[in-house]
Amino acid sequence: MNIRDMRNNAISKTELIQAVLSELDNSGEASSVNLSRFTRNTGETNDNGRMTRALNYLVENGLTELNINEDIEIDATTSVNLISNLIINFNYHKIITLPNSVETSATIRCNGLENVEIKNGVFIGERDSHQGTTGEWGFGICFSGCSNLVIKNCSFSKFWGDGVYSGDTRLLSNTTPSKNVLISNCYFNENRRQGMSLCAGQITVEGCTVENTHGIAPSAGICIEPDWYTDYLTDITIKNFTSKNNTFALNICIHDIAEDNGTFKVQVDGLQDYGSFRGIEILGISYDDDRTFPLRGRCHLENIELNNNQEIAIRLVDWTKERGNISFKNLFINAYNTSLK
Repeated sequence: MNIRDMRNNAISKTELIQAVLSELDNSGEASSVNLSRFTRNTGETNDNGRMTRALNYLVENGLTELNINEDIEIDATTSVNLISNLIINFNYHKIITLPNSVETSATIRCNGLENVEIKNGVFIGERDSHQGTTGEWGFGICFSGCSNLVIKNCSFSKFWGDGVYSGDTRLLSNTTPSKNVLISNCYFNENRRQGMSLCAGQITVEGCTVENTHGIAPSAGICIEPDWYTDYLTDITIKNFTSKNNTFALNICIHDIAEDNGTFKVQVDGLQDYGSFRGIEILGISYDDDRTFPLRGRCHLENIELNNNQEIAIRLVDWTKERGNISFKNLFINAYNTSLK
């Protein structure tokens, strides 16, 4: 409702203010709105509702950018579900995940979206205050079936599961895995299961650092593993990745993928690890509950530096040439317990 429509109607002060602000937005051809325009409703104990109202406002008014200009608290059991054609700028404010007891949750969800940019967020999980003891799937950002998604200049710390998780194809019906995804210049610290899990899609990780991942296996800086035989891992690229004190710097677990889902392709250019329990582990496992498909593809890793790994630098498990090609270029290992297995 605009100001003209309100002339002959009884309206509240709040409705009038919103209408005036809307007119100002439209008159100045603004493309953004600040979250501070939306307050918690009576009885609301978190910011999920006002985030949803702000996102709906963008859609209703043809706007594309939401500016977060304060710290916010999110109930990850219901999540904040983003929209397509969105830039969300957290302006380095905190996104605090409230304590919960569930096994699976996500602070931010992006399901089946296109043209989304998430930037400058300080995401803080509830690992230290988690009220349950089971599960390992409490995520900072969970995405599936997205295209043209950018996550940049964000930090993710102390999540019950992973800082960032790329979902498998079962999360959405009638969808293809994510494509054209960029995770850039992000920092991960003290997450319980993984810094990042890349389970499906076409994803580039660039200039990221992951530290101190521990708590539940595999506790990798980055884990690349399909969740299901219907997933796709056709193009995973990691550039200039720094790992410190993780259980694994990089864990690649390629198991049964349907033949018609294409070949897997993992390329790493620039990885430096310092003091992780294991440097790089690559597994080719056939699980009893998966369909059996021959793997087709390759893993190429170059400009790799592994320093002072506590147990082993590089480990290959259940891998044969029939499962795909693995190649290294410019590999440097500096460790007292240096070994390849």
